[in-house]
Amino acid sequence: MIDFAKIYQYDEDLYVPRAVIQEDIERWLRGDGASDKALYTVSGPPGTGKTWLLHHVREHSERPVLWIDAAVWKEDKRKWFEDFVGKANELLHLNLTASYEERAGMLTKISSACQNHDALIIVDSLEALEEVRAREFEETVLMNLIGQEASVSCPHILVAIREQLYTDALRFLDYTKTSLRNWAKEKGLEQIQRLFAKAQISPPEGASYQEVLFPYAQHYEWQSPRLNACLVKCYIQKESANECQKVLSCFHKFIGDIGAEDDTISKEEVATLIHWAGKLQAAFDRNALPEADDHGSLLDTCLALHLIILNDNFEYEILPGLREAMKDYYDKCENKERPS
Repeated sequence: MIDFAKIYQYDEDLYVPRAVIQEDIERWLRGDGASDKALYTVSGPPGTGKTWLLHHVREHSERPVLWIDAAVWKEDKRKWFEDFVGKANELLHLNLTASYEERAGMLTKISSACQNHDALIIVDSLEALEEVRAREFEETVLMNLIGQEASVSCPHILVAIREQLYTDALRFLDYTKTSLRNWAKEKGLEQIQRLFAKAQISPPEGASYQEVLFPYAQHYEWQSPRLNACLVKCYIQKESANECQKVLSCFHKFIGDIGAEDDTISKEEVATLIHWAGKLQAAFDRNALPEADDHGSLLDTCLALHLIILNDNFEYEILPGLREAMKDYYDKCENKERPS
């Protein structure tokens, strides 16, 4: 069964393989071909599965793995450091006494031990940090683990980021990188099927998943892993009796989840975003926004959360699939009193 309190946490039964990227990471770890750099970054918008990919790599790695959660570092740097040294001692058979004042040198020692034991360091939740904190983490933690350059002279370090590294000393290194995008439709459907199977629920005989989840997202094509999980959760838990409230609740939770670190987007702004989706063409410029002068800041927020993207023609688009689902909801509510 699914524990809905943990639906966004890694679950091997729900993981949909990303074969090409997983094979590329394996080649990188082996040092095959051109993938011989010690630093490897996985970037992508929120909710595309970066953390799940990192967990999958850890679960299936034959190497010792040191896991770093940058969000935990942010909450209490001293406690994080003490815990990290303890984990390194256990995993790498060290006998270090954590000294926060000497943390740079100790991280360098842990880095050397990781190299000697052919260990992998995985860094998650870096995207959860605002730029100032992310720079601090990169400079005080990553740089000490990497050393002067990301070469074969330091341990393998796999990092999930939203778009890019902030520190110049890191950005200009020659490192391996890949980018996650939203699912193709068939991959999204595989995830939906896994979610229903885990919940031990089958669609009514002869019904498709689209029909089962209607009216949640009639035209949505399952591109976003996080939104897929949110849709199935809302369907199974039947959280609202009113169909329009169901959809607003689902999208609000989805958008709220990916902006939850600092309450990035409000319920009212979700309603406005849905209103935009109902009015706008597939591609638009800033001047086309309804009440553009009042909502320019919302556009910037949606860009930061990758709910709105800038295409190759330098036009804005609401995330494909998300726009269609929101527009469908907007159309259903056109003749009803829409919730604010």
